[in-house]
Amino acid sequence: MILDDDQCWVQLATSRHGVLGTVHPVRGVDAVPVVFVVDGGTIVIPIDLVKPKRHTRLQRLVNIEHDDRCVLLVEHYSEDWSELWWVRVHARAFASSLSEELASRLASVFPAYQQPDSIASVLTLHPSVVTGWSVGDEPEDRQRGQGDLGGVALPVAGFGLRADGAGIARPAAAEE
Repeated sequence: MILDDDQCWVQLATSRHGVLGTVHPVRGVDAVPVVFVVDGGTIVIPIDLVKPKRHTRLQRLVNIEHDDRCVLLVEHYSEDWSELWWVRVHARAFASSLSEELASRLASVFPAYQQPDSIASVLTLHPSVVTGWSVGDEPEDRQRGQGDLGGVALPVAGFGLRADGAGIARPAAAEE
């Protein structure tokens, strides 16, 4: 079943890791596993100092300086194939500084980031298209609306999590 935009955003908001693909100017796609949080209509990927690195100027940061297009693939695999699902986010990525509020949020989701100065910066993804798929009507024990849009990729502008984190907030419908 094709997931609608609300279903995709619920999957993203309740997931914590995926694979980020950026464009290297010579070799093409660079893919790397990342953790992330959804922040309104954007996706935030920390550049941390917790895991060993040669430096914080990671190749993904260099890549987006040359070409800000990226894709984030978030998926769930199970030996029980009735539980399979994936969500793909096409976006523009921008390096950003870390706000105190975002640092606190990341620390609440990822205990390794509770140490002071554990995050150097963040990549902020601004989605243009989000698509998703699952085997069944509802990916593993998650509540969401119904809908099969027949493979249509939906732009996501105007959608995001409510401030209280309780679900998806839609923009108010324009009056005719």
